[in-house]
Amino acid sequence: MKTFEIPSAYRLVRKTRLEELRMDAYVLSHEKSGARVILMPCSDENKVFAIGFRTTPTDSTGVPHILEHSVLCGSDKYPVKDPFVELMKSSLNTFLNAMTYPDKTVYPVASCNDKDFANLMDVYLDAVLHPRMRSEEKIFRQEGWRYEIEAPEAPLTINGVVYNEMKGAFSSPDEILNRYAMNTLFPDTTYGVESGGDPDVIPELTYEQFCAFHQKFYHPSNSYILLYGNMDMNERLDFMDREYLSAYDRIDPHTEIGLQPAFSEEVRAEIAYPLAPGEPEDDRAFLSRQWAVGTILDDRTVKAMGILDTVLLQAPGAPLKQALLDAGVGKDISGGYMPGGLQPFYMITAKDTEPGKAELFDRIVYETLEKLEREGLNRKSLEAAISSAEFRVREADFGGLARGLVFGLSLMDSWLYDGEDPFRPLRFEQDFKFLREHVADGYFEDLIRRCLLENPHTSFLTMEGKKGLAEEREEALAEKLAAYKASLSEEAVLDLVRRTQELRAFQEAEDAPEDLAKMPHLERSDIETKARQILNTEEAFLGTRLISRSLPTVGIAYLSAWFGLEALPEENIPYLGLLKACFGNISTENYSYPDLYNEILTQTGAFSLDLDTFSNVQDGSWRPVVSFSVKALYEKMPAAAALAEEVFLRSDYTDAKRLKEILNELLTTMRTNLTEAGHQTAILRASAAGSDKALFGDLTGGVSFYRFAADLAAHFDEKREEITARLRETAAAVFASNRLIFNLTCEEGCKERVKDALEPLVRALPVRTAVCFSMPAAGGPAEGLKISGGVNYVALAGSYAAAGPYTGSLRVLRTLLRSFYLWQQLRVLGGAYGAMCNFPMTGQSYFSSYRDPNLDRTIETYEKIPAFLRELQLPDQAMLNFIISTIGGMDYPFTPSVLGEMDFKALMSGITQEMLQQERNEVLGCTVEEMHRLAAYVQAILDGGKICVVGSAAKIEAEKDRLDVTETLFQ
Repeated sequence: MKTFEIPSAYRLVRKTRLEELRMDAYVLSHEKSGARVILMPCSDENKVFAIGFRTTPTDSTGVPHILEHSVLCGSDKYPVKDPFVELMKSSLNTFLNAMTYPDKTVYPVASCNDKDFANLMDVYLDAVLHPRMRSEEKIFRQEGWRYEIEAPEAPLTINGVVYNEMKGAFSSPDEILNRYAMNTLFPDTTYGVESGGDPDVIPELTYEQFCAFHQKFYHPSNSYILLYGNMDMNERLDFMDREYLSAYDRIDPHTEIGLQPAFSEEVRAEIAYPLAPGEPEDDRAFLSRQWAVGTILDDRTVKAMGILDTVLLQAPGAPLKQALLDAGVGKDISGGYMPGGLQPFYMITAKDTEPGKAELFDRIVYETLEKLEREGLNRKSLEAAISSAEFRVREADFGGLARGLVFGLSLMDSWLYDGEDPFRPLRFEQDFKFLREHVADGYFEDLIRRCLLENPHTSFLTMEGKKGLAEEREEALAEKLAAYKASLSEEAVLDLVRRTQELRAFQEAEDAPEDLAKMPHLERSDIETKARQILNTEEAFLGTRLISRSLPTVGIAYLSAWFGLEALPEENIPYLGLLKACFGNISTENYSYPDLYNEILTQTGAFSLDLDTFSNVQDGSWRPVVSFSVKALYEKMPAAAALAEEVFLRSDYTDAKRLKEILNELLTTMRTNLTEAGHQTAILRASAAGSDKALFGDLTGGVSFYRFAADLAAHFDEKREEITARLRETAAAVFASNRLIFNLTCEEGCKERVKDALEPLVRALPVRTAVCFSMPAAGGPAEGLKISGGVNYVALAGSYAAAGPYTGSLRVLRTLLRSFYLWQQLRVLGGAYGAMCNFPMTGQSYFSSYRDPNLDRTIETYEKIPAFLRELQLPDQAMLNFIISTIGGMDYPFTPSVLGEMDFKALMSGITQEMLQQERNEVLGCTVEEMHRLAAYVQAILDGGKICVVGSAAKIEAEKDRLDVTETLFQ
């Protein structure tokens, strides 16, 4: 880690020691501009830069969200149309994005490469401070909203990337409810409007208002800058001062966030959300009670409310949740503590219920809270919740996210609101000590009294599903646009046509070579030529296989157990999805399910079951598995293994009441997930038409499984004995030692401790006789699955295997299509929020769009890819940029737990070190000519591929000629 001295352009405001993170941290002020800067120098090579602004809208036009998109569309120093995409094509970044929150907009980047990191900083600083959108109105129309009309006789429509993104967001009942919960609690503050933009209000935003918002809020005096990691802090600080900050004089931006005055009485509101045609209306209402709870600056209360939420609502059998379920108020109870703003709030929601149960819902909530406040909370539940929360913050394993990014966003919970100590959210030792000391003295019960029972700052929402609402809104919009068009003169209509054509020409125009040359880029010499090392070692362990590797894991063992399904009858395949939902959530011989959950939280950091498949890339075979994962401190591994044995072998599947609760909760969750991640739903469904592996995923976790689970729930009373019997059979077929493989990642010298802990578990597992595992035949029609809302998720899936074997060049093809062709055609020109594709070693590939206003046009875009590739011409530097970006995705600095999983999956998939190196060599050696050759691969995908569209009922019906079957997703 490099040493540094604070340059004279900056003043040291605060230096502090963060013992929990083992580092010193600094708060600086740039004297001339007023920019706030935090430095977190440490040994982490995954360096992070972020610049954020306090952005507080006063309306729901989505101006901060549209600005977030637009500032990344060219700047004074980098006048290309989309520097963000150019960086996607050419950077080794480990994070590159921007985020809009209700009260701030943040632009973070991360990279392990010093040169790349400097490039990213420069482009992002110029983007936010000197954006081209101030002088190019077309950027506003592209990213925000625009009237669009192709010819005078054509209908007038509205398009725009953010406009379509928010139409998708406002199709989700959960997102609608969360929005109104915040809006009703804080109506007189910035939290009373929609920072992302309400699609009905977005078209009210003018270009002049848009530019004025940037001028007010995007000034260094309103900025919050983070530098984290192992870098030359002096050099980076001098760079920011010299190139950017010194050009600005300090101002008072007047962006303070005011507090909502406390209510003297509750607020009530009734709202509606759209249901798709054919979707049932019964039991589809939501009831929600929420309370404002102090401020985010009271960090101890923030942590305590998170613990209280686990105990009250999140745990299986949690008393508040269970009381509502027992009263039949809803089929699923959710909510939680929401700390995302100056004033956090606590929310309790009954889903899949009836509006007439509002009074019962409220009575049960308050009676249960009063009883818990009076009689006391379960002490073990509190201790378990504290243990789990402390494990997570100490582990600081954020999966794919850079640690510095997560730390930086956490800092905003104090820094943004002028907190006395901006590092308070990163300090946890004293808070957890305090919470442990006050488990039994009434502290948490007093929180219930103060924050909930005696708190008049509360709102109650009733939200009903309404069939035809989306269609009504679309018809009303079409009528409004038609009336507006009719009110225009012939010249005005022609002007809109001209503006539409001019924007299209602007979008399709290529950047000037001299402008592209201004973009910073890396060289081939900046790329590592060696593939990452697979670290697996294998040994026999009591009749099982143990795969392991030694990595620094800060005292934690990461263990997974993979069970083959050779003994599973075909008719029980769908029950795997239900087994997963029941795992750890039902009682066992020795634990009630609430006690089991407490024990799991106390002894482990994670304890879960999942379903997976491995495809052998050498012989084309595939294998379905059930995977159990646990992470725990070494000293707690014996207890963790004992819990696994208990759940594997002694789970009680006879509790009909509990099984019905799990089924109902599962269906509610799946309805949310299948629509909010509609692209994944469409990809899996389209892939299942041509892949046994994908069909397995659909039968156990996709649309087919949802319909299976819905049928079980609808006929539960007559099928409950069969459900119990099938779950027992499925568990017995899965949890056997003779098809068990362990995967372990731990520190050097700790493997024997874990093996000792596992020995009783392995000896307890039975041996099961295998049968010949079989699956239904893959196949299916081109589908249109209708959901509520006005956007689509359009997937096309197929295999390239008929065109040739896998090559690393397919990774470069993925980069090129995602950040060039699909981005340009589907996002820039089409208005979709996103587009993606993948070409894995298995051959089964896909193309997909996300929150897309189009359907037929998107499929035509996929169909034109072979011609695009055959005609592709790229300068050498452009091709090198795609290669560099591809390598960046391969070289991400994954955490030890993720690396251990990747190594294991490589072994199970037949991927050798030599194959990884060959793949890397093919990436590094990729040429434009190779892209021409891969046109045949894409053509093979198209020729044998299937389409699935999850989306707008109106759009699917209007363009159903491409589809064999159209039906409502949730019947």
